[in-house]
Amino acid sequence: MKFEELQELFPQLQKNPTQDAYALRLEDGDAYLPKETLTQREKTIWQLLETKKIHHKLSSWQLYLNGQKSQPKVNSHLRFLYFQVKKLNKEERKQWQDQLLSFFGSRVAYFWQNPENVVVIDEQCHLSQEELNGILTTMDSDFLTTTHLLVGLVWDKKAELPAIFMEEEKINDSISWQSKVMTIPQAALSFYTQFNKKDSVILHTFRQLFNNQDDSKELVVNLYKVGGNVTQAAKNMFVHRNTLEYRIEKFMQKYHLNLHQMDDLVFCYLIFV
Repeated sequence: MKFEELQELFPQLQKNPTQDAYALRLEDGDAYLPKETLTQREKTIWQLLETKKIHHKLSSWQLYLNGQKSQPKVNSHLRFLYFQVKKLNKEERKQWQDQLLSFFGSRVAYFWQNPENVVVIDEQCHLSQEELNGILTTMDSDFLTTTHLLVGLVWDKKAELPAIFMEEEKINDSISWQSKVMTIPQAALSFYTQFNKKDSVILHTFRQLFNNQDDSKELVVNLYKVGGNVTQAAKNMFVHRNTLEYRIEKFMQKYHLNLHQMDDLVFCYLIFV
């Protein structure tokens, strides 16, 4: 049975684990149902169906993102990395996990959402898309697995991380994978043509950040209008090319978005339209 089929019987069914819940292994992953939402009759039926109860302790990050605990300690900023690994033998899971985490330093946090999906909370944010692709290509060769990764955006620790995490997960679920590793900006155009941008926590957060920087909109819009051509944009803005390059570099350091890359530029333009 699949998640949507069982959800017709139990509307409260959810994919994210919570404490004191029943769990059931389905064809497309684990399903969780809070016990407090059930009648006594439903509890009896569920106990007959149940194959696996939740005994594991949820991580502090899971509890925080589910609204059940305060935010774990974060130095300054972070990004969520959404890994999906298929064909991983159960016996090799710990080895695969340890090898992956070794690339992120000693303070890395993570949690498994189900046997195929693990989220890494990356505070260093230094590994590039190309480096992450190389890491996963090597690991897939070592473990005979198939892995995909969505690289989340870089966020300040004071951002609305639970709501942002939820929206990034929706983007992750919507992706038609064109490569092993993709970024939010690479998936944004497709996602936001279907998702109401007015309801987007991600776009709203960036819009507030940009509004505090008077030149951000001018920079993004002028570059977008000329397809990222810095020389032409500088001419249209009546500034020296080196001045515009300096502003682009400063923008990247502040927001971790590279306006020289068309995906990032289009994502930033979506914020204003």
